[in-house]
Amino acid sequence: MLATFTHHNKTILATFVLDKKNNFLSAKQLLSNVYDDGYNHFLSINKEPTFLISREKLNADKQLQFTRVGWVYANNGNFMVVINDSNEDEKKNSVIINPIDTLPHKNKLSGNYIRDKKNFISLRDRKDANSYMFFIHFEKEDGSCTGELKGVLKMKTPTTAVYAEGGDPCVIDFTFDGNDITIKEKGSCGNRRGMECFFDDTFTKRKETKTSRKK
Repeated sequence: MLATFTHHNKTILATFVLDKKNNFLSAKQLLSNVYDDGYNHFLSINKEPTFLISREKLNADKQLQFTRVGWVYANNGNFMVVINDSNEDEKKNSVIINPIDTLPHKNKLSGNYIRDKKNFISLRDRKDANSYMFFIHFEKEDGSCTGELKGVLKMKTPTTAVYAEGGDPCVIDFTFDGNDITIKEKGSCGNRRGMECFFDDTFTKRKETKTSRKK
């Protein structure tokens, strides 16, 4: 549910999460009409829903500066970041936020499959081992072509899986071979990556560091 609250000259737009019996679960402020930072502020909401909060302005060189942060409601009762895109702070841009990093990864295929810190796939547990939540991030051509996708893959065989959501033209095949995972883009995933690069690569599972406990 979306709602606005006005007090004197300030109006706030917020979203509320309710269960099927209309019990309150969570809330988050999205926008306000009181900003004094020189930016234009926007909100867009997709069907998932993801709440994409954006700000942008032209700098002194007439170049567009922007920051876009996407939030979704998680089953743990909190809102979590799934998109973080900005061209304003190069140091900030070098930090990649993995939105599923802290979720459980006890199932056989769960874990982090990595080429380097900017090219990786994370797989996390769901209710059973027939499907996994995943997050892919890659940066190719010296970082000039990037791609990012979060979703759920479904196992077809013990070594193959597919990401395919109704209404989404993006389809990706996953193949597991030992500690390696290979992805192959089958559908049109152009809105999740640069125009000249694709979700086609192989990553190797990183071993978990085990810590010993004293009895």
